[in-house]
Formats: sequence, C-alpha cells, structure tokens
Amino acid sequence: MAVTIFIRSATPQHGRVENRLDAALIGAALIGAGVGFLWFNAFPAELFMGDTGAMAIGGAIAAMAIMLKVELLLLFVGGIFVIEALSVILQVLSFKLWGRRIFLIAPIHHHFEMKAWSDTKIMVRFWIVTAILCGAGFALFYKYYPNIKPQ
Repeated sequence: MAVTIFIRSATPQHGRVENRLDAALIGAALIGAGVGFLWFNAFPAELFMGDTGAMAIGGAIAAMAIMLKVELLLLFVGGIFVIEALSVILQVLSFKLWGRRIFLIAPIHHHFEMKAWSDTKIMVRFWIVTAILCGAGFALFYKYYPNIKPQ
C-alpha cells in the first residue's frame, strides 16, 4: 500500500507521512526479505525465522500502517494472524468460563494438525484465506481512501 500511496500522490494529505518514498522503500525491503526467507524456507525448510524475526517484521508492518494512517486495514491484511490469536483467546475463555474446549488444541493451525490435515494442506488453505483477506484489504483501501489523487 505504501508503494501505491507514493505512486498516486506526491503531496501530503490528511496527515499521512510526507515522504512516502521512505515508507515505500521500507515496504519493498520487507517484501524482498520475506521472499528471500520463503525461498529457503520451502519444504524441507533450511532456515527458521523464530520469534525475533517474526516480531520485527510484524512491528515494521504495524509501524508502516500507523505512519500511512491505514491501521484498520491490518485486520484484513494480517487477518490470518488475527484468526490465530482469536482462536487462542476463545479457547482460554471457553475453558475458564465453561470448562470446555472449542478446539482440540490452540492455536487453530494445531487444531487442524490434530484433525490429521497435512502441513501442506493447512499452509495452502491459509494462503488462500490470506489472499482473499488481502484482496478485501486492497479493495477497502481504494474505496475508503479515494482522496489520494494521481499525479
């Protein structure tokens, strides 16, 4: 989205970050790092990211969304992370309130593993859900941010 904002407008509007090229370059660097990681993380994984890398990428995406004033779109673009977190929250609340579990195990991707889904099946289905949610995020971006005019 940062690249789109930079390309479509060179002047600051509605309190957005003035130098959109910086945000676009950081976004491009994050995309490049992610693609490079996925190249070596293909099955069988040769490289593991861990919490440090995941938290850094998540923090960078959140900071960019705040700088570009598109925070609510993170619910769509990062929808699979929201679903994973909600599955844990619902599991804990359900167990504390009623003594029953909603899922076999939380987070939800482990629930699907316990249902004998293969890792590849879970991963591809999560990719599909992510693609749909990202498409919805971009559609909402163009619907609710029409004041970004082309140069």
